[in-house]
Amino acid sequence: MYRVLVGIGTFLLMISVVLLGNCDFPMQAAIGGSYIALNGAFWLISLLGKDAFWDMSVYECTDITPSDAAFAEESHPPDVEGIASYTRSLWYAIRETGGETAWARISGAAPQTKEWRDWLTEAGEKAKVSERYWPAVERRGVLIGTADPAINDEMK
Repeated sequence: MYRVLVGIGTFLLMISVVLLGNCDFPMQAAIGGSYIALNGAFWLISLLGKDAFWDMSVYECTDITPSDAAFAEESHPPDVEGIASYTRSLWYAIRETGGETAWARISGAAPQTKEWRDWLTEAGEKAKVSERYWPAVERRGVLIGTADPAINDEMK
């Protein structure tokens, strides 16, 4: 029913916009009234529960997350790679997408700097050769210049 009303509303709106300038007042009132009636119908339908529109029972979901990517939001020290971070999550996403990094560049997921572009390029290359345990966080620190060798030595 919702799709039918959206289709009718869209059709009437397009026709009314094209013809409104050529109409006299009674026709303009009729078009305005139908527009108000359709908007009221849309409003009433929006009051229905989400279960009327988002019925996910027809889908079957299977978790295919690899074991080394599961629980990525949790920290597992002792080294810097085990600490949950944005960089590690970004690496996991690149790794699981087969080394694709264009989405990270375009979406702004990574800062638009030369160092981050270098890191994304390297991350993509490592993911494409299936190097799953590449030290992404440590490498980011080296490329960007925020790596503290003393801290890294203490964590090892």
